[in-house]
Amino acid sequence: LIDDDDLVRAVVATRLKSLGCYYVEAGNGEEGLERYRQEKSAIDVVILDMSMPVMDGAECFEQLRKINPAVKVILSSGYSERDLVERVDSTLLSGHLHKPYEMDALKRVLNKVLNQG
Repeated sequence: LIDDDDLVRAVVATRLKSLGCYYVEAGNGEEGLERYRQEKSAIDVVILDMSMPVMDGAECFEQLRKINPAVKVILSSGYSERDLVERVDSTLLSGHLHKPYEMDALKRVLNKVLNQG
């Protein structure tokens, strides 16, 4: 879970915990990359915010794919899908959550992504 908003991370972390998910948190793209490098074998999917300081989501997404071209990434953003297409190759994304999103939407997207081949 890579998001610079402490409240968003806390709420999503609580929901992930209630779903029985193991999760790792990071407050920006650089920290997220480091955590991914350290624990990639335990991480099935990355929930990635687009707008962050230090390293934004688009750059972090690109770097994650260099580490693991098959990484599953769900972008979490207030951007429209059209705006996202201009910033990242949407064909490489596993999912998208438009902020603000309901926790049921998180569960649906996670289930879809984790149950794909």
